[in-house]
Amino acid sequence: MNEIIFYNPRAIPTPIPSSVSYIKQLTSVKLHGVYIQENSGCDIHFKHVITVSSHRLHILKALKCQGINLELLHCVFHAIIVSKIMYAIPAWYGFLNKSHILQINSLFQRTFKYGYVKSVISPEQLLHFYDDKLFHKATYGNHAMHRLLPSFKFSGYHLRALGHGLCVHFIKFQLHKKTFINN
Repeated sequence: MNEIIFYNPRAIPTPIPSSVSYIKQLTSVKLHGVYIQENSGCDIHFKHVITVSSHRLHILKALKCQGINLELLHCVFHAIIVSKIMYAIPAWYGFLNKSHILQINSLFQRTFKYGYVKSVISPEQLLHFYDDKLFHKATYGNHAMHRLLPSFKFSGYHLRALGHGLCVHFIKFQLHKKTFINN
């Protein structure tokens, strides 16, 4: 008799036996420097990024004690902290909540308070800047992401230019708006 088996995506399968030992099931894995969780969240990756960035503040403190000027401290801040926070942020920024954003803002305000940077920056400003930079690069035909862009909009009318000339799709849901491709 044929048996009907129902698939439950939330059920964890049993471990696969091997000749030496069992294959270990993980709840998260680090791939290309980004922690990927089983629930598609970003909590582990975010905690790692904030912890490493906070530890790197000690480097800025040591450089300031050595007498490095503000211009160079600002440059080092962008090299060792902002680059860590902004690495692959379009992939996980949509999963951040208000407390995550506040923690990043708090870190940036501390760097300004301690005199390591010239001005306070916000993660939204950085994300917008890097998104614009990536979009500009993706519009070139030889870019790997060029095929992901929407098709060019053709109109028989002579209207003012949009700036990019691509079809813009209507998106209803906030989480979908923040995804990497739509952003």
